[in-house]
Amino acid sequence: MAVFTLPDLGEGLHEAEIVSWHVTEGDHVVTDQPLVAVETDKAVVEIPSPRSARVTRLHGGTGDRVAVGDPLVDAIQERMGKLQIGPGMDGKSEMGPLITREHRDRVAGYVGAGAEEGATVVVDGREASFDGDGFFLGVSLLD
Repeated sequence: MAVFTLPDLGEGLHEAEIVSWHVTEGDHVVTDQPLVAVETDKAVVEIPSPRSARVTRLHGGTGDRVAVGDPLVDAIQERMGKLQIGPGMDGKSEMGPLITREHRDRVAGYVGAGAEEGATVVVDGREASFDGDGFFLGVSLLD
């Protein structure tokens, strides 16, 4: 699971108080979108999202003190294991097969290339197996 933590705020500050959240659980955030306002001994600071993701859990409420490195937001991975993968025409499927074996292999190659370039493969769907016909690839998440 991707966990966004309170970053080092500089000037020797080790903690901050949550003033207000700008997101809620379930929101999709984009890189640099404000997540939370925190107050240090010196100022109110907006903490931006380090990457695009879906917020699955907020840590702390208004008035709570958090230390540098403490979790602020859990993002996306929790939902991934619950996705229904199956035939594209099945109304219960949230993710279907790719069109051809070549497309499946190309997408799997993107996951491998990401890992080779330094990304962490948090969830690897390349080896997942599925019943039925089609060129399936499991859910994958790189951080």
